[in-house]
Amino acid sequence: MNISLVIGFLPWILFGLLAHHHATLARLSALGASTLQVVLNRKSPKIVLWVAFVLFLLRTLGLVVLHWEALGRLAGLLVHLTLSLLAWGSLAIGIPFTIQYAREHVPPEHWHSPTFVRVNQILSGAWGMNFVAQTMVWKWQAESPENAVPVWISTTLTVATLIFTARFPAWYKHKQSLVESTSGETGGQSQW
Repeated sequence: MNISLVIGFLPWILFGLLAHHHATLARLSALGASTLQVVLNRKSPKIVLWVAFVLFLLRTLGLVVLHWEALGRLAGLLVHLTLSLLAWGSLAIGIPFTIQYAREHVPPEHWHSPTFVRVNQILSGAWGMNFVAQTMVWKWQAESPENAVPVWISTTLTVATLIFTARFPAWYKHKQSLVESTSGETGGQSQW
């Protein structure tokens, strides 16, 4: 498991844990954590960190300065819609958001290998599906506020995606090495 990816989602996690009962604390914690992460990672900026910072800054300004109450009521929907756009947008531009974290643990000579790129496309897609599913759940709640979203739905989706993220790369690399060894494609060279 790439712990830096989990740490990258810390502002989002803090927001999710606190938002149901402590909206102001959730907003300020997420903004504080995202600001700190952007400052600490200024030499290796990551899209997840910048999107969190911009979202939580704009949301705070919208609530505090402009008094847009809808930003409070629709917080879960807005957060998950933003994460969905992040995941699918990164795939659309050809830079899966997970690749920035994966490069921290893989030598540069493997960064452009088809296996490395494909693994990150699939991982970013898995996170994108998670975020779309959660967006739909939050949209349902926004349309019917009396239907409180059970916390276990979000938790289950996130834990399942974390497990997939932890296990899929090794499985895929193993599968690719079996295919390559039976077809003789690698010519004896090891690929990521």
